[in-house]
Amino acid sequence: MEFKEIEKIASLIKEKEQIKEKIEKPIDKKEILKEVLEEKINESLPFKKERVIEKKEDFKKENIYEEKINELVDLALEKGITQALKKARQMKNPYLIDKLHDKLAEKYYQVLKDRKLI
Repeated sequence: MEFKEIEKIASLIKEKEQIKEKIEKPIDKKEILKEVLEEKINESLPFKKERVIEKKEDFKKENIYEEKINELVDLALEKGITQALKKARQMKNPYLIDKLHDKLAEKYYQVLKDRKLI
């Protein structure tokens, strides 16, 4: 896993947490992580979020939905989020990217906690 990427995400979480504490009551670090990851993902999307069309059924038919997401999460943890997003974009399935965001939030939250970065 790219340690620099993990450190950068931890830093962005701390920044957002400080901002949110100034304007509202503190929120859960996992929610802040989801926001950070969503921003990172949206930076590299080739389309606007409002154009996302759910294509979950396509993946269910082929029985590869969870398998593909897990492959992308493993790739993100091994080579970085950018590499996983490149591969996800090649699949041309915005729903997959949305679900990847959720799964990455879970995995990265655990990694950040394990490394005591949050």
